[in-house]
Amino acid sequence: MGRGAALSLVLLGLALAPRPALQPAPRDDEKEARELLADAEFQARKGRPGLASKRYRELAKKFPLTEAGKVATRRGQPSAFLGGTTSSGMACPTTVVTLS
Repeated sequence: MGRGAALSLVLLGLALAPRPALQPAPRDDEKEARELLADAEFQARKGRPGLASKRYRELAKKFPLTEAGKVATRRGQPSAFLGGTTSSGMACPTTVVTLS
């Protein structure tokens, strides 16, 4: 075997060798997502709807595939309950419906 062939085999072996994961394990993602969801819910309970909505949107963007991320995706949408705002920070208009 020539030098070039041996070098090729070494490089091929390095290319095929398993590499450590760059992303945290899914369980770690779920744990961090639950912590972020808890913070968003805390902000909502403390009467900080704008901050809660922002936290929900951040969580949904960072961890969309986790259970907490799916909850945050729904809760991060503009709504009268959370005092939804437009991208410019203006309050969304709401309609009051009276049932008779």
